[in-house]
Amino acid sequence: MSMESESRVFERIGLSDAEAAAIGTERAAQVRAFRLILFIAQELRYLTDQLYRAEGLTAQQATLLTAVRTLGQPSLSEVANALVTSHQNVKQLVAALQKKGFLRLVVDKQDARVRRVVTTAKNEKHWARRDPDDFVRVGEWLGALDAAETAQLASLLAKLQTGLRQRVREERDED
Repeated sequence: MSMESESRVFERIGLSDAEAAAIGTERAAQVRAFRLILFIAQELRYLTDQLYRAEGLTAQQATLLTAVRTLGQPSLSEVANALVTSHQNVKQLVAALQKKGFLRLVVDKQDARVRRVVTTAKNEKHWARRDPDDFVRVGEWLGALDAAETAQLASLLAKLQTGLRQRVREERDED
C-alpha cells in the first residue's frame, strides 16, 4: 500500500461514510481522532522502544522515569495515578529500574509506611548525555508538522489530557 493510500485509509480509520453519517460529523471526527491517537500511541511506543533497546530500557520505563522527574519524589501510588496504571505494575517497573541503578526507594519522612521514588545520579547523568540526541529524534518523528502545527498539537493534547484526567478521576471514584 502506498503512503498516500495508507494516509487516506487512516483519515477514515475504519469508519465508513455511512457510519459517519449515522453518528454525525462531530461524533465521527471524535471517533476518528480517538482511533488515530491509539494508532499513533502504538507507533510512538514502538519507536521509543527501538530508541532505548540497546540500553535495556522500554518506553514504559522511560515514561515512568519522566513521571518521577516531573513529580519530584512521588510515592508509588502517585506514580501509579500519574501513569493511570496499577500500584503492582509500578512496583514491577520500579524494581527493574532499581536493578539498573536508575531509581531508589526511600522512606517518607512524615509517614514511614510510604515509599518515595527518587531518581539516582546515574539516571540524571544518563539523560543529560542522551537528551540532546533524543530531542533531535523526537523532532524527526514530529517532522510532518511545522512549528506552528506542533505548538497547536501540544496545546490541544494538553487540553485533551486535562479533560481525560478528570474523566479518569470520575471513573475511579465510581469503582
